[in-house]
Amino acid sequence: MIVLIGPTNPQFQGGIVEYTHYLAHALKGAGAPLTVVSFSRPYPKRFYKGQSTMPLTLPTINDERTLLDWLSPISWIRTWWSIKALDPSIVMLQWWTFFWALPYLAIMLMLRFSTQTKIVIIVHNIKDHEPSWWKSLLSYLVLWLAHGYITHAKTMQEDLHALFPHKEVVVHLHPIPEAIAPLPKKADAQHALAVASPLLLFFGIVRPYKGLEVLLESLVLVQKKLPSITLLVAGDFWGDEQRYHEKIAALGLQKNVVLHNAFIPDTEVPQYMAAADVAVFPYLTATGTASTKLALRYCLPIIASSVGDIPDLFALGKVGAMVSPNSPEQLSEAIIEFFIHKHSYQKAIQTVSKQLTWDSLAQSVLAMLHTSHG
Repeated sequence: MIVLIGPTNPQFQGGIVEYTHYLAHALKGAGAPLTVVSFSRPYPKRFYKGQSTMPLTLPTINDERTLLDWLSPISWIRTWWSIKALDPSIVMLQWWTFFWALPYLAIMLMLRFSTQTKIVIIVHNIKDHEPSWWKSLLSYLVLWLAHGYITHAKTMQEDLHALFPHKEVVVHLHPIPEAIAPLPKKADAQHALAVASPLLLFFGIVRPYKGLEVLLESLVLVQKKLPSITLLVAGDFWGDEQRYHEKIAALGLQKNVVLHNAFIPDTEVPQYMAAADVAVFPYLTATGTASTKLALRYCLPIIASSVGDIPDLFALGKVGAMVSPNSPEQLSEAIIEFFIHKHSYQKAIQTVSKQLTWDSLAQSVLAMLHTSHG
């Protein structure tokens, strides 16, 4: 028996939610008995700065128990008791934000003292994207209580080995799920979105660490060679959208940038991917980058900063161009090179996609059933 703890839709949305559903589906497909423990209360608005959630088209979770409430210590005890009664071989918790530290610490401590269950943390981020000393301390305590880890970048594997040299760390790049809908024709997609080639796509929740401001600065340089270049920004703005409007105006890019400030439901994702010529991910920092895999899902080449799992991804195949982070000059050169030389990356994308599947991640999880946890 495996217990997977994480957020699910429709109560939540975003990359971690999709991860819960797809991993649960793959584990079930591999024949593993599985129960998902999900969260019952949405984030308070001060912590979740995006827009309200919506139902998504995701694999169904058959055995789900909506138990964990960040505001209720009684629910933490109820969650522990429910897991204890299941007597699982592994409990897997997803870790990406300090917000869940106190419930996780309580549950993990109770499991440690009352069961022999192996505790594995799926480490999406070791530290918060907006770090502080107390967030780092909470993160360390949560990670310290685990017996082992699964992560999606070799840099994180190295960091975890440095923190916990005697613990098991499995690295598996973030999977590329199968497309849930066919791509429309490029001309139809561009017409629907009122855009035209040459078209860059910045896709996903807009947060400062994702480097949109760097991309805007690079666009000034690109515009000199490609005057008709357009950047389509599609995603939920995490916080102040006005700062980006001011930046666009200051750089004189009002005619070159289109902003779609909204969470893009999965049924509409193919339209954005079909319309674009290339997706750009100018991250300043990152770990496992789910949005890059979303682009590759639809055979869209990427231009990305060499942070997180991006070097690991490009080691598998040249799926676009990789540049140094926080470098508008390098980024602009890569964009110009892409449109001038028009290399084909389709074969490399297809090769990489076959290696990064949810089924292979599920097999990595199942392999941990047979390793000692002390």
